[in-house]
Amino acid sequence: MPQFQDRLDQEITRRTLLKAAGAGALTLALTACVGGSAGSGAANGTRYFINLATQSGDGYPSVEAAKYFGQQLNTLSGGRITVQVHLAGQLGTTQATVDSLEQGTIQMGYASSSFLATAVPQASAFSLPYLFKDRATAYRVMDGPIGQEVASDLQSKAGVRVLGMYDAGFAKYLNTKRSIRTAPDLKGLKMRVINNPITIAAYQALGATPVPLDATEVYTALQLRTIDGTEAPNAGTLNNKWYEVIKYLTNSNHLFFVEVMMINEKFFQSLPQDLQKFVIQAAAAATQKERALAQQAETDALKQMQTLASGLQVNDLDPGTADAIRALLKPVYDLAAKNFGPAFTSALLAAAQGT
Repeated sequence: MPQFQDRLDQEITRRTLLKAAGAGALTLALTACVGGSAGSGAANGTRYFINLATQSGDGYPSVEAAKYFGQQLNTLSGGRITVQVHLAGQLGTTQATVDSLEQGTIQMGYASSSFLATAVPQASAFSLPYLFKDRATAYRVMDGPIGQEVASDLQSKAGVRVLGMYDAGFAKYLNTKRSIRTAPDLKGLKMRVINNPITIAAYQALGATPVPLDATEVYTALQLRTIDGTEAPNAGTLNNKWYEVIKYLTNSNHLFFVEVMMINEKFFQSLPQDLQKFVIQAAAAATQKERALAQQAETDALKQMQTLASGLQVNDLDPGTADAIRALLKPVYDLAAKNFGPAFTSALLAAAQGT
């Protein structure tokens, strides 16, 4: 009963905050209209308020970058824009955040790229297993023509403007059952996944059972053994405290998570042109800060978890396992070509391979 009451209290809080955020969006729209055209805001002293939804708590790279964005924007705008950062899913799950951004109920937020696949299937292409060999490659693709194409499609099809693509880190296999050293070790495990066809197909190809769940449900699901494991970068595992309810962490680095920082396009267009430039400028600075924080968190988070959970067993994949997994995932890449289009998929793979 206490656990149910906690979840009920969280839901009431979320709905209250979301209602307030929606009211704020309406107030902003009306306030901006009083001043006339978008370019007149500077002259009439209109002030703007941005609700920015996050899914993690203090200390997580994306959250710290969101705060930094708000500080930079406030400084650049001379206080004409205030950013309120809402932590740890206060405005809803990741999918609810994406829906609210598209509808304009909230102004800003970030989400794992896979959650944007409903509007733009290619957005989940970054989550192809073993796509990126290192961060430098991932950044080159995210910031290059492939990332720009995804951003353009999101703007035209989902009504959100991409302000930055964040480094959410390389995923590790986490579970309560056994060390993952070879491909067969994944067989039979119930693994929580983001609900997108590529990730689901990948685990099925490896003989595991994919279980789509929101990140906010994972701790309890691991605790109750509803699932056996999940996948996450070290920073995410630390921030969500999953190290408390798992026994094994495998440095598989089998996929790279991309988080997309977005702003509702209609709201962005309602801003005066000078403030639009400040938003873009602050977002660019925040993206660079987030990536630097993410790189540092890769090792720092693991050290903290090993200190906090002395029983946590950490291991690497056995030599040759990554190649064996890649071979098993050949059908997943075929599915990607079907879902994303052969031309986009070929361009993505070429970019990732540096050809």
